[in-house]
Amino acid sequence: MKQLKFHIEWEDPLGARGEELAATWASLRITVGDVCVTRLSSLASSNSIRESVQMPLYPLAEWLTYNWWHLRAEMQGAAGRMESNGLQSFWKRHNLRAAQEGFSLPDLSILPMGASEVKLEWQAGHLEFQEVRFIESGMGYCDAQQVTEELERFINAVTDRLSDRGIKNSALQTEWDSVLSADREERDFCLVAAGLGLDPYSMDESGQDELIEAADKIGTGILRDEFFAVADGRSILRQTNELVGIFEEIDSVSQNVIRLSGIKDRVNKGIRRHDVEPWKMGYAFARGLREQMNGHGKDVFGSHLEILEALSLGEKDADSLVVQRTFNIPISGAVAVNSADMPVIALRQGEHSDQQKFNFCRGLYEFLIGGKSTRRVITSARTETQKESRAFAAEFLVPSELLRADVTRAILYEEDVDLIAHKYSVSSYVIRHQITNHRIAELVID
Repeated sequence: MKQLKFHIEWEDPLGARGEELAATWASLRITVGDVCVTRLSSLASSNSIRESVQMPLYPLAEWLTYNWWHLRAEMQGAAGRMESNGLQSFWKRHNLRAAQEGFSLPDLSILPMGASEVKLEWQAGHLEFQEVRFIESGMGYCDAQQVTEELERFINAVTDRLSDRGIKNSALQTEWDSVLSADREERDFCLVAAGLGLDPYSMDESGQDELIEAADKIGTGILRDEFFAVADGRSILRQTNELVGIFEEIDSVSQNVIRLSGIKDRVNKGIRRHDVEPWKMGYAFARGLREQMNGHGKDVFGSHLEILEALSLGEKDADSLVVQRTFNIPISGAVAVNSADMPVIALRQGEHSDQQKFNFCRGLYEFLIGGKSTRRVITSARTETQKESRAFAAEFLVPSELLRADVTRAILYEEDVDLIAHKYSVSSYVIRHQITNHRIAELVID
């Protein structure tokens, strides 16, 4: 994984106003791995190139501190929640541009992807009033602990600088002391609240009690991270109670499909899991499962029942493996794997058959990568786990090799995509993503 680094060189403030700003004036260079994210072209200096920005670091440190819990726990959730809670508000909590206060900062987003990983994304862009253009665009995955430690080191460097200059009790110092002094119980609460897009310091007592109860019911780990990425914090207890009820219902389904367990073991044997982008992991498992079908598979599956048939499972097995029910929470499905390593996949009742088939494949992926007694949800969140399952479903239902053979032109139009989607019995959205992600052709979509 790449490492995030803030490189600081303190400089003469050159008459900057405000004691906090003058005390923290510096040259700042930000790198992700071997890429300098702050590399820019100065339009005022004949497009000269430099790798650092000159600015007071107080505003950036203050922004990091006030958004500390969100930067550690708030994942980029489902589009519906993002719109209802304010997409702009999310980016104000996660993109450095929100901290620039008239100075020059790159378009760098810090996006938690669960407890262990953070995605960093940066975009080239022109800042008209500052007359600079940031040059680099890209993305990288970092260890969450390394990012947390680096942000903490940066904030400490700024607060130490303030103390060295005789400045005490600034808003930054007071807020950072509050963050550092939080005990374990308070830290856990703040992380859970922030994960739901809530401000942990502005919740009333009733909201706090409901959140604590919901967190206790769902437990810690991936399930909570994934569900809380899409759940509505304003009704979190009700939504959690429904999810717990769903799992209790599907846990009661008895199943013992030995063949499916054997397929899982064989698919996992040939796949290396470490240091691989999430979508590549999904692709690898999709191809591995196709290989395990030993000629029983088809190029095209019309339904999830045809997939089960290709896995040599009968109708009785299908009834045990898949249940349909109404969901009043923002998930598309749920997967429970029992102590015998057998799954049950619950799908949203009433969805189009193509969408159900796609979500069934996503649930199948959660079974393939999970251990015994696993519980997972299928959602529209943009987290890494959800990306893996979407990539798996797309590659399993529309293998890129077959798709490449079907596409005979360099440019495809919307009607071409629709025809291919009809052939594979999937949505046009799936075809567009497969064509784009595998660089099969150029798309011209109105």
